[in-house]
Amino acid sequence: MKKVILLILMIYLTYLVSCDSDIMSKQLPTSQGYSEIHTCENSTFAQYKSYLNAGGTIDSFNNNPIDKSFLENEMPFSTVEIVDYYSKYINLWEIELDNTLAYLKNNLAYESYTELEIAQDLWRKYMIKDLKTAENMHIDTMGIGSEIPILSSHKVLLLIRQRTLELAEYCIMVSGNYDFIFGN
Repeated sequence: MKKVILLILMIYLTYLVSCDSDIMSKQLPTSQGYSEIHTCENSTFAQYKSYLNAGGTIDSFNNNPIDKSFLENEMPFSTVEIVDYYSKYINLWEIELDNTLAYLKNNLAYESYTELEIAQDLWRKYMIKDLKTAENMHIDTMGIGSEIPILSSHKVLLLIRQRTLELAEYCIMVSGNYDFIFGN
C-alpha cells in the first residue's frame, strides 16, 4: 500500500512540475493598449498610450527625463533608501501634475475646470483606496513585512505618473500644446 501511495505521489509531482514549466514557457499577453518598458531590474512602467494616437506626443511622454533619470540611477538596497528613491520621483511627478492642473486652469472654462477639480479629488480618493486595498491584500497573503512601504511607493509612483500623462494629454487636446517642466 505504501508503494502505491508513493508511486501516486511521484506521478502527481511529475505532473505538477511539467505544468509549472509549461506555464513558465508561455508568454503572457500584455493588457490591450499597454506594453511594458523596463526601467530597472525590479520595476516596470506601463508605456503610455495616447487617446489622440499622436506618435510624437507618445514618444515625448514615454521618453521623458523623469523616467530616464529613474532608469539611469541604481536602485538602492535598504528599505529606507528605496522608499526615499521612489519618493524623489513621486515628488517630481507631483510637481508635473500640479503643472498640468495649473495649465488646464488657465485654458479651461470655469465650469470645465470645476468638473476637473471634482474629478481630481475623486482620483486622489481612488488612489488612496487602491493603495490601501493593495496593502491589505499583501498583508493577507504574505503577512506584514518591510516590502510593504516599497510596494506602496512604487504603486503611488505609477499612479501619479499615469494621471500626470493623462492630464498632459488633455492639455494638448485643449490648447494644442503642453510644455513639461521636466522638458525644460
